[in-house]
Amino acid sequence: MRVLLLSGGVDSLCSAIKLQSEGKEFTCLYVSLGHVYREAEEAAVTAISTRLEVPLTIIDMPGVGTFEKANAEIPCRNALLITVAVMMGADKVYMSIESGTTENESRDRGSSFRMDMGVLYSHLQDKDIRVYNLVEDMTKEDEMRYILNVREDGDELLSRTFSCYSGTSKPCGCCNACIRWFIAGYGVEVFRNDWLTPPEDSVTLQNYARDVELGLYRGERGKQYKKVFEKLCEK
Repeated sequence: MRVLLLSGGVDSLCSAIKLQSEGKEFTCLYVSLGHVYREAEEAAVTAISTRLEVPLTIIDMPGVGTFEKANAEIPCRNALLITVAVMMGADKVYMSIESGTTENESRDRGSSFRMDMGVLYSHLQDKDIRVYNLVEDMTKEDEMRYILNVREDGDELLSRTFSCYSGTSKPCGCCNACIRWFIAGYGVEVFRNDWLTPPEDSVTLQNYARDVELGLYRGERGKQYKKVFEKLCEK
């Protein structure tokens, strides 16, 4: 049984479309943890699964939100989500972590973590269990470009995604998650009109521009960010 951890963001949308394009049957799982942006996230998850016509299971675990930190991080969140997927009967679990964000303070995002979780649950369940990341080598701009290339309704699907830490019903346009969406979207010329405040006017975007100028973003993401800010400067 294949279970995709669907978050409502671009990363997991890309994974869902990849699985569909490969003709694989799978179930989406969303666990509502009581975190501040859960309502908007759940609405996005429901809209995406309906549009893609894939089954969706929603499980409520509101008490976990007690451990949410100021930066919206919940320690060991991905470990918990994988655990719930295995409890559902999954032997193949799909995470979605874009390139450039493979580590965080709880260390539950990288390839070694996925392998360790597979080994642990293979032992506990006495069957082969694997944890995958279908976007591990992709930036968010790569993901958006893939979605646009594969789906005729790619623009609309991307507009249904939600990545915002503010707890508002619509993307705030100024948190880190919103700015990353905006930068990637600008790179593939996908724009949304539901920002609560224009990302172009945010201090956060200015901070990203400064960090790009300082060369703090490397690899493919760094190249893509540089091109986007060059376009923004020309505007």
